[in-house]
Amino acid sequence: MSNIKFSLKKKAIEIPIEQQDGSVVNYEIRRASGEEIETYLDDNSDRIETAVNEQGKLQVKCIKTYKSMFVSLVKHCLYLNDVKVPAQDIAKFPYDVQKGLFEEAQTMNGLNEVGEAQAKN
Repeated sequence: MSNIKFSLKKKAIEIPIEQQDGSVVNYEIRRASGEEIETYLDDNSDRIETAVNEQGKLQVKCIKTYKSMFVSLVKHCLYLNDVKVPAQDIAKFPYDVQKGLFEEAQTMNGLNEVGEAQAKN
């Protein structure tokens, strides 16, 4: 018998973002659907050149374009008042905010583990 367990329960974390006027708006990073992650991976398949390093881990050799790199994932995961935040709105966020949201979205969706799993196979 297997000890593997999966859950379809909603996974989300609240992300407070300070606005220009000093007020704070609470966004939410949510786990994306499998279909959304496949779309994200397909959309980015030509963006990054990778290689397996000596430790067997996947590493980025070259990023061919940075255009909308963070937005391409965050647009599938960022919500405000139960509505997805449009990509064009996310694109206007400062770079460090986009990067932070991207890193949270990667972790939430297990994408920072994908490279290691692929390298093992």
